[in-house]
Amino acid sequence: MRLHSSALCPLSIEDSAPSPQPHRRRTPAMEAAEARPSKQAKTSPSRKPHCHRRSLPTKVRPSKTAKTKEIDLISLLPDEILSTVISLLPTKDAARTTVLSRRWRPLWRTSPLNLDDGHLPRFAWKCISKILSEHRGPGRRLSLRHIVHLKTTPNLARWLGSPALDNLEVIRIYYHYELLLPVSVFRFAPTLRHASLGGCRFPEDAPPGLAFPQLKHLILKDVEVSEDALHGLLSACPALEILQLDWCSGFDRVVIDSPTLRRFGVVADGYLDRLVIRDAPRLERLVAFDYMDITVIRAPRLQMLGFLDSYKTTLHVGAMVSRGISEGNLAMSMRSVKLFILDTYGPDLDAVINFIKCFLAWRKSTSRHVYELT
Repeated sequence: MRLHSSALCPLSIEDSAPSPQPHRRRTPAMEAAEARPSKQAKTSPSRKPHCHRRSLPTKVRPSKTAKTKEIDLISLLPDEILSTVISLLPTKDAARTTVLSRRWRPLWRTSPLNLDDGHLPRFAWKCISKILSEHRGPGRRLSLRHIVHLKTTPNLARWLGSPALDNLEVIRIYYHYELLLPVSVFRFAPTLRHASLGGCRFPEDAPPGLAFPQLKHLILKDVEVSEDALHGLLSACPALEILQLDWCSGFDRVVIDSPTLRRFGVVADGYLDRLVIRDAPRLERLVAFDYMDITVIRAPRLQMLGFLDSYKTTLHVGAMVSRGISEGNLAMSMRSVKLFILDTYGPDLDAVINFIKCFLAWRKSTSRHVYELT
């Protein structure tokens, strides 16, 4: 018996095909569901669904037990260093350090005193007296620039005698009246490095053998002092490097004989007639305002000379005299001058040439012309 090939297969090709489904009626709800986009359609086709994204680190809040305790490193410094820091502060700020902590409370009263009335309320002489009476440390700086009330005058002598100012290094006192400077100021002579006095009369009865071995900077401004007292003061300063005399009176001649002086400035304002540089081997700058006779005998390192008036200033160099300059050994005495400042009127070209022609090694000259309209 022979069988057909189609009989070997339980289902034929036609039988394996799905039978057609009966037609179902489409409702409006079905149409709306088909129109709504699915979640898969929202995803970008370029994005890989199986790619793991890098997670951002989450912010971890430290617990209360993880907080580190703040350490005051400045308070750990030795008392000597803290005292030095306090001494460099203005007076008001230094006093405020006493309220920082118990560690800081006693430091200001034992630190080197820096007392400046410019940092205190106006007319604060009672405050100054209280500070000096309570301070137990050494003195460093004293600046009294606002002595404008007569009530402070009797207190000044008492202030200068206070133990809180022992070993004082810097002193600045400016009166607004021509009052006599207390003699007690001389007790600071062994330790003074900087002294600035103004608006007062210098005492004549200075202690015998007075010496300022460490004084390097001296300023006298609007001070009345005799010629003998001034020269006695200068001779008592073996380490003086900077000297400034502005609008001072009581003398008509100044003689400089100092092996250490480097800078000297003077504003005469008609009080000074003659300035003599006798021996100043380290003098580098000489600045003199107003007209006067200037004599330079020995200043081998002088580099700056001014402000000379070509009409009123007479310059003597060595054995020479000149309202320009006299004849003589000028080249040997002024060879080091690099900057020469000259005031001229007119201009007075002959006077300018008379000054300049003798400076054989001059490198720079500045001439300021002043024209007068008549």
